[in-house]
Amino acid sequence: MLCARVLTSAGAHLDKWGEGERMYTKAAELFNAQPSKPFDKNSKHIKDRFLLLTERFKKKDAALSKQSGTKEAQDELSNLLEDAAAAMSDARLAATKAKDKKSTVEDELSRAGAAARDLSLMRRTRRNKRALDKNMGGLDVEDESEGDGISASAKR
Repeated sequence: MLCARVLTSAGAHLDKWGEGERMYTKAAELFNAQPSKPFDKNSKHIKDRFLLLTERFKKKDAALSKQSGTKEAQDELSNLLEDAAAAMSDARLAATKAKDKKSTVEDELSRAGAAARDLSLMRRTRRNKRALDKNMGGLDVEDESEGDGISASAKR
């Protein structure tokens, strides 16, 4: 109970990407500062214990709901874990939406970049063709009707 209360008060269950370890460390410091603590814990112990508690709660709650079809009366720990599990789910959903939005923006930029690249290559190809035609303007060009590969001036 103390572990879950400390972790939720520290906000570690709602950690943002890259901030989880710092938040769990803060929760461990809060836990170790309690005079009624059974023993010292580090951030990994706190995180593992909380995840175990929430996983057990979800399974137990699902089983009870399946059996009775209604929610049962819960104690303080169950209420705390239910709130924490709902908040964790909401935080994950928000993070997923933000990631999807970022991916969508990156995809749009990629498509725009590909279109710009294609246009640039087409312009370059036309420019090179015009330059080649301009340079070839003073030279004799093969007679296309004759396919022997000898230019018209060489045949004369």
